[in-house]
Amino acid sequence: MSDVQILKNISVVSADFKIWTGQVKLRADDVQLGDGGQLPPEKIAMLGQKKIFDPSRLSCFSKLKTEANRYLASFGIPFLNGFAIPAGRENDVLRDLEQIKRNFYSEKEKLLTSYNQDVEAWILENPGYEDIIRKGVLSLENVKNRIEFEFNIFKVTGTENDASHRKMEAKVAGLGEDLFSEVVRDAGLFYDKNLSGKTEVHKTSKRTIIKIRDKVAGLVFLNGKLRVLLNLLDEVIAAYDRASGKKKGSNLGGENFAKVNSIISILADSDKIQAYCESCQVSSEQDADEEKSDPEVSPLEPAAEIQQPTQVENDIALDFEKFVAEATDSQKEEVTPKPDAQDSYLHKMHIVQPDEAAQPDLPGFFF
Repeated sequence: MSDVQILKNISVVSADFKIWTGQVKLRADDVQLGDGGQLPPEKIAMLGQKKIFDPSRLSCFSKLKTEANRYLASFGIPFLNGFAIPAGRENDVLRDLEQIKRNFYSEKEKLLTSYNQDVEAWILENPGYEDIIRKGVLSLENVKNRIEFEFNIFKVTGTENDASHRKMEAKVAGLGEDLFSEVVRDAGLFYDKNLSGKTEVHKTSKRTIIKIRDKVAGLVFLNGKLRVLLNLLDEVIAAYDRASGKKKGSNLGGENFAKVNSIISILADSDKIQAYCESCQVSSEQDADEEKSDPEVSPLEPAAEIQQPTQVENDIALDFEKFVAEATDSQKEEVTPKPDAQDSYLHKMHIVQPDEAAQPDLPGFFF
């Protein structure tokens, strides 16, 4: 998809916060030097600044800023000092950011109402430094202007200037790579937290995978490789669903755990998933060429022979083999190969099903 088409499919959200820190510049006459002189404690002053207001009374604004940024990052990618979100999500963003804004200004009103009393409480809490604090106290109006939150949603269009166009083209092209890298990072965090060294995972961990999957689904048009990631994440979710349908219990284990573990371990390795995406692209191009050369052959017609597994698929099989070797007897029963399974190791381990080998869609890990 061209950069112009991508720009048509995204909107940009900018969230601008002004948050007062409760600090003002430390003046020369705030510091007593010479005989008997002393520096104010760090609670009051540090690095050329002095705190004339209790910082804990202002933490709510930073929390709301973090909440807004996390919300936008849950389905958007940083872009042009804001977040690129899928076109069509604007109404959701307006609704949810308006709620955060209401909470922000509610906290601001509470702060302004009790401002003078809070200043006096801070002075009483720091005896011996009353003058230093009082000399820096800001007026109520000044504080009011230092706490603001606004957001905007806008569309980006191209420019006729060649230099500007090239810069924008590079930024747009980088969006897909940024999301690809983010998925690899999140998969790595998920693997380290939930899968590494374990034989089971709590089923509620599925929610994290769903969040990653939904973000990729919304922005899949940014880069062809994202379609491969989406297919793999769908396979992970399917493994969770199969486990939930088979038996009760809060943990996912056995064959379904092995499949989740194998896919996530590959997704978490940038080199392996990059290589797999490239192999998928080559396979897809070959399929397209074959359809053009023999249009009478139905794309759903079974293949004459099983496609040779890629290196990444072999890595998955080896991960699965390791799991089986270390599994308990009860876990081994869950992954015993079917009698009619084909001879290849991938088929024995149920990694590839015979009737799926000929599917013309972009290849995934064939579970």
